[in-house]
Amino acid sequence: MRPHKALLVLGLVAVTGLSLLVSGCSSDSNSSNLTPGSLTDPNFVAVQTEVNNLIDSTVSYITEGLNNLLVLPGDTDVIIVSYGPTPGDSVSADYVYENGWHIVTWTGNFSGKTTSFKDSIQFLDNLGQPQQDNNSTETLIFKHMWAESTIDTTVSFTDYSGVVALTLDNLGSGSATVSGSHSIDVSIKTVTVDSTVWRDISVEGTVSNLAISEVPGGWLQNCPSSGTIGVTANMTYSKDSGSPVTSDWSFSIQFTDGSISVGAISGTTSWSYTGQICIAPSQ
Repeated sequence: MRPHKALLVLGLVAVTGLSLLVSGCSSDSNSSNLTPGSLTDPNFVAVQTEVNNLIDSTVSYITEGLNNLLVLPGDTDVIIVSYGPTPGDSVSADYVYENGWHIVTWTGNFSGKTTSFKDSIQFLDNLGQPQQDNNSTETLIFKHMWAESTIDTTVSFTDYSGVVALTLDNLGSGSATVSGSHSIDVSIKTVTVDSTVWRDISVEGTVSNLAISEVPGGWLQNCPSSGTIGVTANMTYSKDSGSPVTSDWSFSIQFTDGSISVGAISGTTSWSYTGQICIAPSQ
């Protein structure tokens, strides 16, 4: 997914994104008012896919944020070379250090898509004061705004946009905590021989106290050992000229050494599943 793109303008090693391998089965809720749902329910699968995308890319963004401790932003030539251009593509990139923030903007056209992002990175010392370099950083704030839109909307397509704002704290202690927010909006158009289906899904996540441990050699295994992500989601479904149908969802994600336990509710139906998204370093 596009949210996993590494910020090559910062001189980072490309991040491929962690594969979220989810397994599990529905279980009875403690509340007698909730009915266990099927993990193959098409509406649940559609929303779960984007929630999993948010979980997976949040972990990737932690890696991207921590990689800024290795280099300073500013080399726009790197991103232009790394992302293209190829014949028919166009790319523009810019960098500025302003009011304590390293700010990178980038826009490109690739394979029928227009993609853009704006990143803001700030290094804070142990007194909470911004510093231009990344030496002795106690807190790192990483913000990423991005969008990907399809040029030809007459065919099947998926468009994404998102905003992530993470604060990585206690970096000097060797045991960092990550909190913040992460939202993803997706618009999916599916065209078949006899119908056209639209799904618009908005996912909003609150990241709370994800624990990341430093290992010998630095922040090389940025896998949460604990912490939570709370998610609310909204989906609007429409088919052909039919009236749109809207549903609301809530997900609770608990991390334990790179594994997740997820509970979901929509209306009076509940789901649960587990998964392994990364391997936390041994203590």
